[in-house]
Amino acid sequence: MGFLGSLVKLGIAVGGTYAAVRVADKYKQNGVAPDATREEKTAAVKQAASDVYAEFTNKAKEASPKVEETVKTAAAKAEDFAREKAPYVEAKAQTIAEQVTAKAREVAPDLTAKAEDLAGKVKDAAPEYIEKAKAVADAAAEKAKEVAPDY
Repeated sequence: MGFLGSLVKLGIAVGGTYAAVRVADKYKQNGVAPDATREEKTAAVKQAASDVYAEFTNKAKEASPKVEETVKTAAAKAEDFAREKAPYVEAKAQTIAEQVTAKAREVAPDLTAKAEDLAGKVKDAAPEYIEKAKAVADAAAEKAKEVAPDY
């Protein structure tokens, strides 16, 4: 994920730290007695965490409509931009396609001639290479007979 992943991790770390500080502040506000038992302190920490969670939840609910409206506005702007630019992009793509087609038509005869020339060379050279391959195969068979005459 690289840079974006690092930002997400940093955001999680900062959010966790902020939440821990808020829980600690809420714990102090609740005024737990210094001589409280371990169970009482644990219960006080749970209550502080619950209170902080409730505060965050309420703030998120309050912000939700604003975020939703912001997202809708951004999406509408993106859609408007795309609709505005679509004809230009389509025209540009058409121009590029026409240029590629023209160039392909221009070089096609030359490519065809070169392909035919290459095919002719391969056809002319094929018998020679077939004979060489047979000679190599025959030599290999002879060596095999020398090495393993019983087979």
